[in-house]
Amino acid sequence: MEVTSFLEADRIKAEHLDGRKGEVLEGWLKRVSEEDPAAQVRLLPLLIGPSDTLTKSMPTAARAHSGLEVEMGAPLVCLCPALFGGEVTGAEALAQMLHERLQDIELQPTDTVLLCDHGSPVIRVANAKVAVQRALATLLQRDVLPCCMERREGEAYDFNGPLLEASLEALPSKASAKVALLFLQEGRHAGPGGDIEKIIQNAAQKRPDLSIRSTSVLAGHPALEELLLTRLDNTVPLRFFH
Repeated sequence: MEVTSFLEADRIKAEHLDGRKGEVLEGWLKRVSEEDPAAQVRLLPLLIGPSDTLTKSMPTAARAHSGLEVEMGAPLVCLCPALFGGEVTGAEALAQMLHERLQDIELQPTDTVLLCDHGSPVIRVANAKVAVQRALATLLQRDVLPCCMERREGEAYDFNGPLLEASLEALPSKASAKVALLFLQEGRHAGPGGDIEKIIQNAAQKRPDLSIRSTSVLAGHPALEELLLTRLDNTVPLRFFH
């Protein structure tokens, strides 16, 4: 099994990656095709929902190498029974991971719980977040408020829910909030000094009466690997992706 990114990783210098320059999917497929034009390839997306990267960009990149026999896995949350059985969507597994992340930051009965993702212009991705939100609310036996880090303006994108910043500033006086991060990896958004941390810091400055803590990202949770292996066992031919 090899790991590659879809975009931007090729900007990383080799000196920062043990002497090997960063590689993106297009270059990786080209290399595999040159090494074995008739190779069998299974692409396993480390993506929460069916973004355009999965439904459009990855299939386009794969079709550029017509000799390769390519199969693709579903995203971590798959609500499409045509691609993946439909009985276990993955939302429950992610909700359980988030439940455990919340326990790590000492979730209390009186805390307000917010589920925050990046935000997307694609409603299918927002629907994946809603599925996780509902599953997490069931586990916690309390309301879970959806929000996003960023979103496009206008009613057409209201499916993302409100911004995290607005959600925090609208909390009642002296509220305690726990932010469950629906993010897979640290980086400029969810990592130390990233956008989420800055949003929380800004909210705390405007509302010093609030107590706000956020979970760590999902990377590193053992159940994430199990879910990925499940997706690997259920890949489908490239022709299923139009």
